[in-house]
Amino acid sequence: MSYEIEYAVRHIYDSRKAGITVKTTLRGNGLSVVFNAKIDTGAEFCLFARELGEQLDIEIESGYQKIFQL
Repeated sequence: MSYEIEYAVRHIYDSRKAGITVKTTLRGNGLSVVFNAKIDTGAEFCLFARELGEQLDIEIESGYQKIFQL
């Protein structure tokens, strides 16, 4: 048996460049910020620059700390 998956939005990206980059909008606290994001389809976490959170009036230091290592 086969299944068909449909998506509301289709993103086009340049497959000649390393990785997948798409125009992205983050929203929070009635604010929004638009930027280009690198997509990792197998990632367990999504990481964003601190400045993006600050633009959304997110209290960065009030969140929980997670340490990432290479």
